[in-house]
This record gives sequence, structure tokens and C-alpha cells, in this order.
Amino acid sequence: MEISVTMKQRIIWIDALKAIAMMLVVMGHSWGCPKFLTAEIYTFHIPLFFFLSGMTLSARYSFSFYVVKLCKGILVPYILYTLVFTIALVYWQGDTCFHQEFFLMSFLFNLSEYPGYCNYGLWFLPVLFVTKLLAYPVIRYCKNVYIVLIIMAVIAIMPQFLLHHSLVFCLHVVPAALVFVLLGYIVRTEELLGKVNNLYILLGGISVNAGAMVYGLRTNGNIDMVMGAYGKSLTIFYLGAISGILVMCVLIRVMAKHLLWIVKFGRRTLRIYCTHYYVLWLLNAFVFPMLSHIVFGPNIFSCFCVITALIVCYHYSCVVDNIKKACKCNWLDKKVSE
Repeated sequence: MEISVTMKQRIIWIDALKAIAMMLVVMGHSWGCPKFLTAEIYTFHIPLFFFLSGMTLSARYSFSFYVVKLCKGILVPYILYTLVFTIALVYWQGDTCFHQEFFLMSFLFNLSEYPGYCNYGLWFLPVLFVTKLLAYPVIRYCKNVYIVLIIMAVIAIMPQFLLHHSLVFCLHVVPAALVFVLLGYIVRTEELLGKVNNLYILLGGISVNAGAMVYGLRTNGNIDMVMGAYGKSLTIFYLGAISGILVMCVLIRVMAKHLLWIVKFGRRTLRIYCTHYYVLWLLNAFVFPMLSHIVFGPNIFSCFCVITALIVCYHYSCVVDNIKKACKCNWLDKKVSE
């Protein structure tokens, strides 16, 4: 009985943390977010998503089943949403996008070397797909945690050699992403969060993360993984990201019972992530001009974006699920009647 309760609690706080991470992503993408807050968010919010993917990672399936599951859960949504985004982009920008050199090619293949052309957040999906593929043999065959840590240490320095290179589908992000995925796997399997005093994690993590953020602001060290930007120091980037992740994990675990209302958002983060840009486009076009000239208007707008995007995208996800369920039921009813 204790094991089942523990698993249930773990799932709840992870889903709650996914919802919080999604809120941070929307806030970071919205106009009007204060510079210091944007800098803080970017120190750990995308690494946090990769970390949480590692927390739920399992190699108990065969490799073929594992690949099929990844294709259905990641590649299919990526292809569908990329097609929708391409159509929307052509509609919004007219024929101008066709006259810009390599525009559609860079958009469809997620070439981040053309700033602004990267496929609006969807880059995360192919990167996650490849990262999980590479993580499979590590967690399947490396049973010694120290060997995994050595592999992580070797992989962690690879972004240093990819700083001035942009790969298709933003695969230059994979090495750094793999570090955080494996870290999440180790934290879960070794139960590290339960072995270290929460107070130590909070005090140490907040101090290190704040130091990394201040260092980044003072040195203009922008962090944006998709653009291959890791601030002025790759080491500081990892320290800031890991400390921020651990602080968020501890806070949400402690507060999980008070955050049950956001768990439902955490269980639909994939669709919210893939569609929140639609909502932001509309809000930026129609709401931001009305708030941009009043005191704290941009800040109010940023908060409004978070609330609106989450609610709209969540209900969109529910509608999709209901349609899928209805279609499946109708198909089954037809089969039974036959």
C-alpha cells in the first residue's frame, strides 16, 4: 500500500511541476515580461522540461516498442503542428515569407541559424525524440550510476564545440538536453530528493541560481538553448540550470497538496506547449497595444498571457480528446453491430 501511495504522490507533484514549467515558458515567450524575470526563467525552464522527461523515463520496454511509442507521442504531433504552423505563417505574413531566402526551409527544418525563423517552440519535440533515443541504451545497459555520471560529464562539454553550428531540427541542443534527461533519471532512481535535506537544497540552490542569473545579466550572457546560447560560461549555465531545477522540485513536492488544481494542466503540457503560440500571436496583436501605454501594462499583459494561454490551450486539448474518444467509440460500436 505504501508503494502505491508513494507512486501516486510522485506523479501528482511531477504533473504540478510540469504545469509550473509550462507557465514559465508562456511567460518567457510573452511580451512585457521584465528583463530580470526573463533572465531567471531562461536559466532553467527548458532544462526543467528535459529533466522531468528523465524523471519519467523507463527502459523496461523493448527498443522497437520504445521507438514506436516515441514516434506516436512526439514525432506525429511535431509533423501535424508544423504543418498547421506553416499554413498559419503563410496566411499571416502573406507571400513575403516566400521571398525571404531559405525562409520556409529554415522554418520547416528548424534551422536556428536564421534568428526568428525557428519553428516557434516546436524545436523541442525532435530534440526530445533524439534525446530519448540516445538515453535508452544508457539507462538500459549502464546499471552503475557512476558510469552514467561519467557519460554525462563527457556529453556536458559537447555544446562548447557546437556554439557556432546549427543543425537541422535544432539537434545541436541534444547534448545539453541529454545531460538533463539523464540527471532526471538518476535523481528518480537513486531517490536523491529524499536523501538530501530540503532546506539545504533550497538555500544552496537559490544562492547558486541567483548568482548564475546575476552573472548572466552583468556579462550580457544570454541563455537560449535553441540558439546555442549558454551565457558567458557553460559551467555557470549548468550550475544555474541544475540549482533552479532542484529548487523547483523541492518547492513543488512540499506544496503539492495545495497545487492539485494545476495538475490537470501538467497532464496536457504537450498540447499546451504546441499551441500556446497561437494564443500569444492573437494577444500580442489585439491586447498588447491596449495595455502597452499604461503603468505596469506590459507586466499585466504578461500575466494575462499566462492565464489565457493555459485556459484556452487546455480546453482545446480537452476538445481534441473528446473528439478522439467519440470517433473511437463510434468505430467500436460499428464493429460490434457488424
